[in-house]
Formats: sequence, C-alpha cells, structure tokens
Amino acid sequence: MKHVADNLHKWRKFYADRCIKHDGGYEKMPTNCYCETVAQIAAYIECVIPDEYQKYELNDFTGMKDGKRLIKPQIVAAAKEALVSYCWEGIDNEEIGNYDLKLWWNKSAMEKRRRNGTSMVIYGNSYTNTISSSGVKVFKQPIGRTLIASIVMKEAIRLRARPGHQSDSYAWVSYNRLYDKLMLRAKENDTYNEELSHYENADWLVVDGFEIEKQNEATRNFKSKVLDVFFDERLNIGLPNILVFQDDLSQDYDFRQEFGLSVNSIISSGKTIRVKLLDSK
Repeated sequence: MKHVADNLHKWRKFYADRCIKHDGGYEKMPTNCYCETVAQIAAYIECVIPDEYQKYELNDFTGMKDGKRLIKPQIVAAAKEALVSYCWEGIDNEEIGNYDLKLWWNKSAMEKRRRNGTSMVIYGNSYTNTISSSGVKVFKQPIGRTLIASIVMKEAIRLRARPGHQSDSYAWVSYNRLYDKLMLRAKENDTYNEELSHYENADWLVVDGFEIEKQNEATRNFKSKVLDVFFDERLNIGLPNILVFQDDLSQDYDFRQEFGLSVNSIISSGKTIRVKLLDSK
C-alpha cells in the first residue's frame, strides 16, 4: 500500500483551494474544516484501491467493457442488488441504477457492516471459450469482481466522515502476496511481520484473487493451516473481509481443505453477502 502521509498534503491543498471557508488557501484552514476529512478520504482511496479502479462508482458496473457486453444483464442486476444490500439500506430497485453519493449517504450500511463484522464474497468464472475453424479457444476476460470490491472499499473509506471512524484502517492485498507472506512467516517461524500485522488488524480487508490450485495433499494442508490462523484472528476480532474468488463457488469444492476452516466459515456463513457473476447458485 502507498503511504497516505505522502499523498495527504496534495489532497489538502487541492480541497483547500476550493473551500470557501479557507479564504486564502491551505495555510489559512480553519479548525475542524470538513475539507480535511474529504482530503483524508481522497488520500486513502488513492493509496488503498488499485489505480485503475479508484474512479469507479456503482453506476460504472454495467457488465460492459469497450462497448462489448461481458456479463448478461440479469447477472449484472442480481450482482448489483447484492452489492447495494451490503453497502446501503432502504434503496429501492428503481434507484439502483441512479447512484448519487449525496442522496445515498444517509442510507449507508457500512457502519453496521463494520460493527457486525459482516463479510462479502465475490465470485465467478471468467474463463470463456470461442469456437472457430481452428478449434475451441479458452481465454480469460474481466467480469467485474475487482471493480465490485473497489466500490465496497470506497464506501468503507467514506465512513471516515462519520464520528468514530477517523482512525479506521484499510488493506488491499492479492491472494498470492498474502499466501506467500504467510508461508514465508510459517517456514521461518517468524512471530511478527509488520505487513501481515497490518492485514490481520485492518478494519477493512480486501483479498483479491483467491484461486483453487492443483497441489499435492501436503502442500494443500500446510497452506490451509497458515490461512486458517490468519483469518481466524480476524474472525475473532470481528473484522469484515471482502474476498474475491476466481472460481465458481457453487461447484462442489471442499473449501476447508483448500483454504482452511476460517475461510470456509466466511464463505458458508449466513450473514456473508454473496455477489455472484454467473448464472449458477
């Protein structure tokens, strides 16, 4: 993650130049000016969310890319409904296509999601195939999983505008990096790692890119144990997890064996919101 302190001054000056209360720019910022909070939110969005996803809002999730439809409209609608149910309350189906930050702000459910430790799993198989005269070609295409995770994280960061959330922390890590760091810590018997500590204790965590891999039983068991220790700690503290999977979770997988008891618990929990980008259950 980029360092927020390195970017905060830039955003303070940006909003100070536009704030009528300053009357002279950043140096004349009045005490407790709201633009300080806005600058913090902008800095965290820039430092936490991957660069290519920082600008997106709910209305940008359409199932389309470069004029080409990648996801069926009914799948997009169902995914949006699940996403909205996690982030907001009291939004009618007719309103889902007209996201407005100012109008929806008082309907945010993120404070409750943090308090209850409610997680989300996002999944769908992005592999598709085409048939041509030379045979069947299989390839991957983007279907919006990371985009959805970025929308959730952005709404979590915006909680900083509410009392009691100015010290909230956020982390975004790829599954491969988290896995490698955990395996290295386990093999070296390292009791403390600053990066892993940040992931373990962040109020909001996105782990992007979970994938079921072909591994021997010994490797799979070791992997599931180190993942279990990590996520068990977050579950015990009551922290929400946004987990993005490359696979179709409706298939008959043994998630306990693949990722450990804690990840399996998150996936199967009745309070976890599931956002699926496919036709199956």
